[in-house]
Amino acid sequence: MTASVWAPGTSIDANSGIRFQDFIATDLQTLFTLTYFTYVVGTNSLTVYVNGLIQILGTDFVETSTGSFTFSSGLPVGAKVYAIGMVNITGTTNTDPNAARKGNNNDITSLAGLTTALSIVQGGTGGITAAAARAALAAAASGANEDITSLLGLTTPIAVRSHLAGCVLSTAGASATMSIAAGVAVNSTNTTAMPLSAIAKTTSAWAVGTAQGGLDTGTIANSTWYKFYVIQRVDTGVVDVIFTTAALATGPAMPTGYTLFRYIGSGLTDGSAQWVAFIQDGDLFNWVTSVLDVNATNPGTAAVTRTLTVPTGLTVLARFMVNTSSSAGIDSYIYVSPLNSTDEIPAGSTGIATSGAGQASSSNSEVMTVLTNTSGQVRSRLSGSDGNSIVKMRAIGWIDTRGRDS
Repeated sequence: MTASVWAPGTSIDANSGIRFQDFIATDLQTLFTLTYFTYVVGTNSLTVYVNGLIQILGTDFVETSTGSFTFSSGLPVGAKVYAIGMVNITGTTNTDPNAARKGNNNDITSLAGLTTALSIVQGGTGGITAAAARAALAAAASGANEDITSLLGLTTPIAVRSHLAGCVLSTAGASATMSIAAGVAVNSTNTTAMPLSAIAKTTSAWAVGTAQGGLDTGTIANSTWYKFYVIQRVDTGVVDVIFTTAALATGPAMPTGYTLFRYIGSGLTDGSAQWVAFIQDGDLFNWVTSVLDVNATNPGTAAVTRTLTVPTGLTVLARFMVNTSSSAGIDSYIYVSPLNSTDEIPAGSTGIATSGAGQASSSNSEVMTVLTNTSGQVRSRLSGSDGNSIVKMRAIGWIDTRGRDS
């Protein structure tokens, strides 16, 4: 035996991967069986001391099995035997000479076998399920989370139902270009907020980017209403604008790769297939020049459907001036109403009237706001009419919520 001495307890750490077991030898005992740990034979992971002196493997003892070792000669009665094994966290012998017993271990790439969650202090979540982790971190799975005080780091807009901000349309009139201001539009199915940078689109066939065409299909037509949409392709995140004559429920013919869209307003072409000038402020659209749509003499007292110069293919609140004039002795009360409401007879005595006067030669004007049908139409009806009765209706604009209430 050699003279190296081991001091019991000086290098044992229950968390280091080292395990030991001590024995008191019986007279001439050679075989010792381990009950506290096992080791791998032939890996130099078992160290044995007798009365503090290290034993030489192959000379003083041999590794009999993973759970035992045998001395070459019997030990005297009362000899103190210490067996020390290097093991991994499962209690079996650790054969990796580079494995850390404590401190940093930079080559660990997975904890797939871990069954006990790391605590919050250890850098973990304190739970092995999403629910347990949220509970340990006091994080809300849904509903209120009162300790969130800022979303400054948010890079993707939150999709709030029907949200629309900015994306204002504008044109100089007698122009082939429509400009659209920067904004955010949540798509038609309320799944994605689409951030739009300021862009201009011409009446040519659609192509991606500003100063490019915006028409979804065909060629631009004279005196025709077009609906404008913000569109996005989810694979690249590119956001653009397109316009179409297609029904609102259908949406535009989408370019390849684009799947998300949101209606943002309408524009009208003139007799030369160029845009008619208007001013937009949020949901309010005003013509730069008002349009005389009705100029009727002796229109009678029956209900009449009137078509106004406002967007078609959807319902809007038409804004228009109404002027009525009549001769003495004729009631000239007028009632302008939506076509889907009751057709009521106007009269001063009942208060069913939106403008006019009775029993005197007069002329009266009012600005009205009335809900249209999808053809831009409303109903008008006079309480009395003769050859001197005249009704004029001049469109000044419209209110379009642009899907914000859907």
